[in-house]
Amino acid sequence: FINQEDVLFFSSDGHTGLGLLDVFATIKGENDDFVDVVNLGIPINSNKDDFSFTMNPNGITGYFASNRKGGRGDDDIYAYHREPTLHVEGVVNDAINMNPIAGAKITLFDDKGNEIAYMETDENGFYQINIDRNQDYK
Repeated sequence: FINQEDVLFFSSDGHTGLGLLDVFATIKGENDDFVDVVNLGIPINSNKDDFSFTMNPNGITGYFASNRKGGRGDDDIYAYHREPTLHVEGVVNDAINMNPIAGAKITLFDDKGNEIAYMETDENGFYQINIDRNQDYK
């Protein structure tokens, strides 16, 4: 899906994500070439398949499909209303030699200890996620 700002949204399991298929957005450089992709994070993405992302012209609401827990069937359609998210990123390093650790698993839990997302670091030990504000995480 391409929105009114020419941002391409797509689903993939070929990038570092929270689970199986995740929804990503492209980031363009100064020359309108694609320079990076960003995971849309929670609540769009889960530890299951998340795909078929669309956005209404207002840029705030839209729909996506997912087979996450709590649905009424296998693949369900979910509506979203975009609220400001908190962008969290970091690098996982070895404590002894400070080298980055590729493929490290990072698990995000809610305040009750339930796993709500996981991600793996890239080849440079880097991870990033968008999370909801005003919620407690572990």
